[in-house]
Amino acid sequence: MKRSQFFYGHLQSNSPFRFGIYQKFGDGTNLVVVLAGELLQQADTLLRLGLHPSEIIEGYEIGTKKALHILDGKRKNNNNNNL
Repeated sequence: MKRSQFFYGHLQSNSPFRFGIYQKFGDGTNLVVVLAGELLQQADTLLRLGLHPSEIIEGYEIGTKKALHILDGKRKNNNNNNL
């Protein structure tokens, strides 16, 4: 059994839980497409300003780490509030 089947099997089945989650939140496709489009648009602007692609990538990596750090802090804060 694959790890994903073990952990996410209830979401892969035809259970009411899966359909409820999908109806409420969708599968995230639109979010990913819109976010990727915006990142590409911003990268194009930065390229036109003269930044090198490696600088843009480095900036996106720094932004990703910062966002994950903030989200992790919110998750930990939320967990502490639930205790």
